[in-house]
Amino acid sequence: MLTFENAMPEHLQPLAEAGALFDAQEYLPAMAQFEQLAARGSATASSMVAWMHRTGAGVPVSVELAQQWYEYASKQGSHMAMSSGVALSRARRQA
Repeated sequence: MLTFENAMPEHLQPLAEAGALFDAQEYLPAMAQFEQLAARGSATASSMVAWMHRTGAGVPVSVELAQQWYEYASKQGSHMAMSSGVALSRARRQA
């Protein structure tokens, strides 16, 4: 019998674990794991760190740090982060 628990590729498991921590509102451990994964090249993890800084999920809101993390995720190949970073930059200029 096929179960989805066992169907996840091994290289995605750490990202899923960080996501599960985030979903459980365990923001500080989630942030630590996302930052580690980002340092290893995960654009998705970098985008999550940016979003957490932007929204204040477990950390103080910091538009500046969010922008830096979106730029980092963009360099790692995240088109979503590129769009989010551009939108954030525009909002900052209009404020």
